[in-house]
Amino acid sequence: MIVDGHYDTINGVGANDNGSGTALILEIAKQFVNVPTEYSIKFINFSAEETGLNGSQHYVNNVVNATNPKLDIRLVLNIDQVGGRSGMTNDTIVCERDTSNPPENNAQSNTMTNELATCIGLYSSLSTEISYAYSSDYIPFENNGEIITGLYEKNVSPHSHSSTDIIANMDVNYLFEIIKGTTGSVLHFAVANQALSIEENILEQVSFYPNPAQNFININSGSLSLKNANIKLMDITGKIVYNKEIIDEASDYKIPIVNINSGVYLLELTVNGKKKGEKIIVQ
Repeated sequence: MIVDGHYDTINGVGANDNGSGTALILEIAKQFVNVPTEYSIKFINFSAEETGLNGSQHYVNNVVNATNPKLDIRLVLNIDQVGGRSGMTNDTIVCERDTSNPPENNAQSNTMTNELATCIGLYSSLSTEISYAYSSDYIPFENNGEIITGLYEKNVSPHSHSSTDIIANMDVNYLFEIIKGTTGSVLHFAVANQALSIEENILEQVSFYPNPAQNFININSGSLSLKNANIKLMDITGKIVYNKEIIDEASDYKIPIVNINSGVYLLELTVNGKKKGEKIIVQ
């Protein structure tokens, strides 16, 4: 399967259109490095979407159709502008299905899009709305007879293609939920043979508190020693803002966060090869 988005923007940094999509794709690719799947996954960020879907069309012409035999693609999942709007209630993501010609792939696209909506509901706190695909990088694939689906924000940003398309005008908590939902969806479509360790290998007696946190995040491991444990705190783009290996014997540890910006982070603790991850809000 292919998970795709695009890099390009117009008249600004393009934080939402489509920095949000590229960040999502890079984060999922990072998480899937060691996850075996039945279907291979290509993570692609195309260029020149804004000038006529040139990058994705070039890929279809010169890779998909030029390969012998032609690439067998189970599904194309397109991510385009999913950063939300600041100051609004962003609790719904639009799932896009194929409703155009050629009609032969429409029914399967509808099935896959319904499955996408189900996965979003299972793996995130978001509601979903079904709509139709248009004017983004899945279209060259759709015209080529491939099965497509996609994600797009419900509250459409008024800042696209302008100098005000910046992170401050997005809703990063919304993007975080979409990343979770999309991660679960890709696991489903690619038929993962194991789940992500940060979600499944839970160390039950370990707790992170307080949440939301200010100044410090406390880790309590109960009777479990934290000696040689590793702690990572990552922002929603996957950037590590705190990384520490605990040398001494301990069952409690305090992470200083006074110099860390407010936002949503993932705290990951690794002990004896097992991991626990939890979303932490830093105020």
